[in-house]
Amino acid sequence: MLTRISHLVLAAAAVAGCHSAKPVPADVRGCWGDGCAIVTTSHYNPDFTGVGTINAVQMSLNKVVKGIDSSVDPDTALDISADDKLYVLNRGNGSLRRYDLAKLAVELEIATGTADAPNTLSFPFAMWRKGDGKIYVTLAGNDAAHAVGVLDEAQPNAGVVKYIEVPAAATDSDGRPEAAQLYACQNHLYVTVQDYTIVGRDAVYNGAGRIAVIDLAQDKVTGFIALSGRNPAGLAAEGSDCNKVLVVTSSKLTSEPDGTAGVERVDLAARTSSGFIATDSALAGRPYDIAVVSSTLAYIPVYFDPQTGLDGKVYLGSAKVLAWNPSTGSAIGDATGKAGSLSFAKVGLDHKLYVGIGTFGGMAEPGKLAQGLYVGPADGTPLPTTPIDLGDTPSAIAFQQP
Repeated sequence: MLTRISHLVLAAAAVAGCHSAKPVPADVRGCWGDGCAIVTTSHYNPDFTGVGTINAVQMSLNKVVKGIDSSVDPDTALDISADDKLYVLNRGNGSLRRYDLAKLAVELEIATGTADAPNTLSFPFAMWRKGDGKIYVTLAGNDAAHAVGVLDEAQPNAGVVKYIEVPAAATDSDGRPEAAQLYACQNHLYVTVQDYTIVGRDAVYNGAGRIAVIDLAQDKVTGFIALSGRNPAGLAAEGSDCNKVLVVTSSKLTSEPDGTAGVERVDLAARTSSGFIATDSALAGRPYDIAVVSSTLAYIPVYFDPQTGLDGKVYLGSAKVLAWNPSTGSAIGDATGKAGSLSFAKVGLDHKLYVGIGTFGGMAEPGKLAQGLYVGPADGTPLPTTPIDLGDTPSAIAFQQP
């Protein structure tokens, strides 16, 4: 389920190597070049209003620049293009911004909606840039007919220029498919579909999750891939063949692991899942993202530590990152200690693991990691326990490309 407190994190692909040298502009406000990462932080008020802030981190230069822009939403997704444009998807207010990466100045902003499907209710979750100025955005708050929107950088005032329908599951009474992550391979775009209905304050999952297949030549859903687990979250290529992926399903984050979630291997070309490699029960936690380093190393953030709340319901009160072996399906060990919340675990082009950790309500909890950005080698060993303090909870990260 997508929530503002604990949202699914965009899927991460690990690529070893260094940036090629790029001329450094004279007006860099954040960072530039090898290992440059843009990190947003979030701050929420008691009434659930809040603010997001853009920061820059460059480990190769021991450089941290805080508070560059505090006008973004507290819940964001980030991407950086090869031509050094930073894209910020503001989930709460429903807009996509483009910044010049050097100046970190806003160049344009596009609303993720239209009159018949307002951007303020669309809850955009993930984006994929086609490369021709078209940007595909999942709109988790919308009905089936408006589940995926196409934006056009050449028409920033138009909002969504085209919608792609993603049919809701027959068992999903609210008519919304809850489109989430996006993944492109060859001439297709794949959309994880979560299929839940909110009943009171609970999310009811209407069967196993699905992946919708969009033919980019038609901008139309041409089929679905059935998954074994419920509530698909992270998705990443397992190796060099983009059709062979690992998919993480989370099921219900407010219940104990029960075998309805885990990591499964999916062949996108064959449109089949071979089932769980590891269930949530085997992982001793609900997984919700994956970053693949090699055939023998991946990182999986999990929620665990079941606790009974005052309402009598079970909640998973802690998070951590597991180092995991995709070949054997077995955990290698903990990459982090226990945290109150965990926003992302991504591997940068500098072959370091970046983990954003927060605390519930901004309050330190005994026995849990302090709020901040944790960085260390992506080699399966535990990360250092001292974070980079960015002032608030790290919420999203993106890396400058070569």
